[in-house]
Amino acid sequence: MKLSYSSNATILNQWILNAFVIFTIGFLLDYSILHSYKFLDKSFTKITADCSKYLLTWITGAEVGAYVERIGIQICTRGDHCIYIGDACNGRNLYLIYIGLIASIPYGNWKFKTAFSLIGSLIIFLSNITRIVMLVLFIDVSYTLFSILHHYIFQILIYAIMFALWNYYFKYVDEHRHKY
Repeated sequence: MKLSYSSNATILNQWILNAFVIFTIGFLLDYSILHSYKFLDKSFTKITADCSKYLLTWITGAEVGAYVERIGIQICTRGDHCIYIGDACNGRNLYLIYIGLIASIPYGNWKFKTAFSLIGSLIIFLSNITRIVMLVLFIDVSYTLFSILHHYIFQILIYAIMFALWNYYFKYVDEHRHKY
């Protein structure tokens, strides 16, 4: 089924309105409640650090420690490789952006959006854990490489993964639009 220009414009206008409302409410809740009390950030940071610690232990065969520090959690392997995981590294904002965009799309049912949001969030979580593990492994190889990976390359990769997930959602829903 080919959509006309006017129906595409209507869908786009609805999507922009939905996105504005959802992101406004989401960010107001995030900064007024979640950010103020920090309980969600601290929990996400701890879960992210623990999962990174277990994956590093499995990869390196070495004992890995996760130590709570003032600015976050320090992850170390045998004292050789250490990085800090701060609340900004836990990926919470990535989940908000990803889920907000999926929720704002004007077509697709909520059951599918919920399932796709959960699966996509899990993929983003696993990507973030992989990113942290790679950073720990690269820190002693080259600080310059670590810095480039941390500030640029891994950021681009995480957003590319999110874009690929959104693209898959659009293609899937477009192919199965008659169901929705």
